[in-house]
Amino acid sequence: MGERSDYASGTFCFADVGTTDRPRAAEFYGELFGWKAQPTMGEYTMFTLQERPVAGMFEAPEGYTPVWISYISVADADATAAAVRDGGGSVLLGPRAVSDEAEVGRTTVIEDPQGAVVALWEPGLHRGAGLVNQVATMVWNQLATPDLDAAREFYAGIFDWSYEPVDGSEPPYCEIRNREGWLNGGAMALPDGDVPPYWHVIFTVEDAQAATARVEELGGSVLEAPTATPMGAFAVVADPAGAAFGFFEGDVDP
Repeated sequence: MGERSDYASGTFCFADVGTTDRPRAAEFYGELFGWKAQPTMGEYTMFTLQERPVAGMFEAPEGYTPVWISYISVADADATAAAVRDGGGSVLLGPRAVSDEAEVGRTTVIEDPQGAVVALWEPGLHRGAGLVNQVATMVWNQLATPDLDAAREFYAGIFDWSYEPVDGSEPPYCEIRNREGWLNGGAMALPDGDVPPYWHVIFTVEDAQAATARVEELGGSVLEAPTATPMGAFAVVADPAGAAFGFFEGDVDP
């Protein structure tokens, strides 16, 4: 059922949300997904499901726009950060340990040459999400970028990703596979140059229509109503603070 205890390097392994109102966010995601908010070190909160970590939450600094951040597992954060710089990207934070008291892991936040932000995770005691690809857990991480070809080249150079274009997709879309060949997210070309590039985290739901209605009941907003695709139904919503994330209703490979 999607249980995970480890992630290959170059694989999406976790996501967390930076928010300006942690108590309300904990209530929102608890009601929406059934997550339990478990305080950990410092100001960080771990969301759990079936007693396994599935996502995280941190207090956003003043002036910070609430956002979900996707994490890619790496064997060596320092070496990967150096490769990011060599490839034309930027290192916005770290690499640094997340705790002085335990070898939890090391994090780095990077920006690709087009401006999309994603995080790296060098695992220690925390390996990543303990459950994925099932209802109320992370299922997909998706890049939207104005220059798909350049983005593909950058990430392939850093993580050894390969890509499979989806025939007939408009705007152009490709699936991402990690170095072991496993499906590892997707990337699409932004049709509108006014939209900044971004990484998007998506969670599985049983019923996308019901889930989007529940978001509105809980004080969030629906940014894109459920849309059917050959893979399943997708929707985009935001929590009460404005952090956007996606829903997927469909069958997934555990």
